[in-house]
Amino acid sequence: HMSHWLCGSVSDRLVLAFSLLLIAVFWWQVQQQLGDAPPHVYVYHNQTLLAHYPLDDAARDFDARGDIGVSRIHIEHRKVSIIAAPCRYKRCILSGEHHHTGDIIACVPNHIMVVIRGDQTLLTPDAVAE
Repeated sequence: HMSHWLCGSVSDRLVLAFSLLLIAVFWWQVQQQLGDAPPHVYVYHNQTLLAHYPLDDAARDFDARGDIGVSRIHIEHRKVSIIAAPCRYKRCILSGEHHHTGDIIACVPNHIMVVIRGDQTLLTPDAVAE
């Protein structure tokens, strides 16, 4: 009979309800703490990690040396962009500011890639491409 789990004293049901409530509150707190951690920006030259920074409000510039010169990455106000690059068409600069987890900015001629990750695990460009 499917409703046999409903059989029990009032105190059993209260303990069950209280336990479920505690689990829900604990889960919510864990999710809030995970959500409070800022995403991180990872800068690669080919498959080599050059730098990683939190994507927060602090202003930071990083010069990434690539195959044809230096690409300057700028982080500020929880956004990242490439603000200078040696490439010809400057598509990486024209792509503007990025702030979403999973966003990628690439200066293809310079072999520089900027990736926004939601956690702090180091990821190779091959794993991002998959």
